[in-house]
Amino acid sequence: MARFNEILVGRYNRMLQKLLSMKGGPPCPQLATEIAPNISLFNGAENRYLEGWNRIGGRISALGVAANLSAGRLLNPAGSGVIAVVEKASVQASAAASVQLTVERPAGAGFPLVGSQMPFDSRNQTLAGSAVGGVCLVQGKNNNPTLFGIIVGSFGLLTGTQLELIQTDIQEIPLLPGDSLDMTLSVVNTNIDVTYWWRERVLEESERT
Repeated sequence: MARFNEILVGRYNRMLQKLLSMKGGPPCPQLATEIAPNISLFNGAENRYLEGWNRIGGRISALGVAANLSAGRLLNPAGSGVIAVVEKASVQASAAASVQLTVERPAGAGFPLVGSQMPFDSRNQTLAGSAVGGVCLVQGKNNNPTLFGIIVGSFGLLTGTQLELIQTDIQEIPLLPGDSLDMTLSVVNTNIDVTYWWRERVLEESERT
């Protein structure tokens, strides 16, 4: 028999059970009769996996090519079934330039360079059986002189310095399936080194419609 105000999203119940080592049925199966939920258990990155998040870091380096711009991308593939939240986006270049931050929705093709990535927490299970520790992919490009996507920010970058584009949690950027976050240099024939940190989880059924 269904409960009054029954909670049908199970990951918060699972989080409570794992965090507190509780046995038996779900410890929080329904809302109060008045609106009174208060979720404030999060207390550190080490507990993200209890909420169903997988935290991952990745990096791509692309050598400059004459008459071409270089770019780094974090791609959430179309049909992935996960949501990603970008926590860190940093960039270095071999020459002073502007870096354009763009969100493509849907992401275009043509980023052939493959970066390296790994999960931060070995307790996590990889989503969708991904061999790289996550569903989202770090990619690069250095063979197209055009900018990619719609520019949402432009930032000055000095030679050999690292620029952090996300400073606070309110600046974190969600990426849904088919989205990408790109960083493109404004100067041709320039090396680019891009680092992304992100967390991802499976979309709940209620988020898919």
